[in-house]
Amino acid sequence: MMPGPLLTITIGETARYGLIAAPLIVLGHALLELLFVGATAAGLTGFLTQGVSKWLAVMGGAFMLLMGWGMFRDVLLRRVSLAQIHGKASTDEMLPGESKYYLNYGMLVLSGILISL
Repeated sequence: MMPGPLLTITIGETARYGLIAAPLIVLGHALLELLFVGATAAGLTGFLTQGVSKWLAVMGGAFMLLMGWGMFRDVLLRRVSLAQIHGKASTDEMLPGESKYYLNYGMLVLSGILISL
């Protein structure tokens, strides 16, 4: 197996949000895989015609380009730093025990789903 887009997004988002990102992205991937297994068991494999497969490939490629640009932009704007990796991100105006990124957890799961398409 070679590293692919799921590993790329996991590394990038873990650098941004910390260790919580990895299991959330994997959860999104697992949910999509379960959906595919269920669809296959239900006999819906005929849905994936050549036209649908090409559309999914183009959309997946566009999404990967968008993610790559976002990671590159974050590096240029210095949004990703070693301080964030070690859990020392800014905690301005936060309550004790409150996560700065709690609203983004759903987006991490969604990233795992979208990158797996």
